[in-house]
Amino acid sequence: MEDDDSTSMVLAVVLVTILCDYLLSSTASLLNYKALNQPIPLEFHDVYNAESYVRSGEYTRARTIFKLFHSTFDLVVLLLFWLAFCGFERLDQLVQYLWPGYGSEDE
Repeated sequence: MEDDDSTSMVLAVVLVTILCDYLLSSTASLLNYKALNQPIPLEFHDVYNAESYVRSGEYTRARTIFKLFHSTFDLVVLLLFWLAFCGFERLDQLVQYLWPGYGSEDE
C-alpha cells in the first residue's frame, strides 16, 4: 500500500509541475503579446526603421499564437497519453515483453 501512496505522490508532483510550467509559459507569452502593440520608444526612432518594427511585431505575434497552439496541443496529447490511455504503463509493459528481465531488481 505504501508503494501506491508514493506513486500517487510522484504522479501528483509531476502533473502539477507540468501544468505550472504550461501556465507560466502561456502567461508570459500572452503578456509579451499584449506588449507588442506599443509604438517605438522615442529613444529608438533614429535606430529602428518603423516599417521593420511593424513587420517584426507581426512576425512575433504570429509566432506567439503558433507557440500557444503548439504548447496546448502538446499538453493535451501528453495528458491523454499518460492519463486517459495509460500510455506509460502500456509502454512499460511492451518494453518488459520485448526484453524479459529488463528493469527487474535482480540486476
